[in-house]
Amino acid sequence: MEAIACRDLLDFAHESPLVELKGRFSNKGELTKAVLKSVVAFLNAKEGRGLLVLGVRDKEGAGEVQCLPKGLVKEGLESRDDVEGFIRNTVFSYLRSIPPAIAPPYLAVRVFDCRSECGVDCNGWLVAVYVERSADVLYYSGIDDSAYVREGSSSRRLKLEEVLQLVESKKKPMVIAFLEPQFVSAQELELEVVFMNIGSKLAKYVGCQLYVAKSIGTPYNPLGLSKS
Repeated sequence: MEAIACRDLLDFAHESPLVELKGRFSNKGELTKAVLKSVVAFLNAKEGRGLLVLGVRDKEGAGEVQCLPKGLVKEGLESRDDVEGFIRNTVFSYLRSIPPAIAPPYLAVRVFDCRSECGVDCNGWLVAVYVERSADVLYYSGIDDSAYVREGSSSRRLKLEEVLQLVESKKKPMVIAFLEPQFVSAQELELEVVFMNIGSKLAKYVGCQLYVAKSIGTPYNPLGLSKS
């Protein structure tokens, strides 16, 4: 993503399962909703990733440049940092998932000046937004509480029964273990182990392996702990 150039984005002639082109927007709210819909659809797709290009419209198989006008995101003097910050804030503020994802998806944003960097006679921005799934969850937009999926060259809203089936298929246990050491003597240590399931499905069984090594040349303290 770091090596991508503006000319690379202009070379996209049409949409695909991994590429979506979006042209003009009448206001910031419309842009926000469109970005969330595309991001959610890519993350829920089989590939779990995709590239959204803002400022290019797919017109009969030929990419038509319609740069995002400056001032759409921020009134007055708008910088590329303002645009990138808006995209990132939009995704991380309104992206939701079931069950809750431990880690957010990977997100990369590049903003190009249409006139000075792309050679297009337009005072606006061309924006590339790449996302990639980091957790096996169902993503949905917190703006309209809807889940979308990328199919072919379009994104569609999931039906209620599809959402329920996907949510059920993604439920899984997630067990973490807490160890509480107790010194019995200089040569003996007892460990109390507590398991906690923070997942969305009951765990039928739990296995645990513990390896303790004795340090050479130091007082016997296998876990590197000190008495409190």
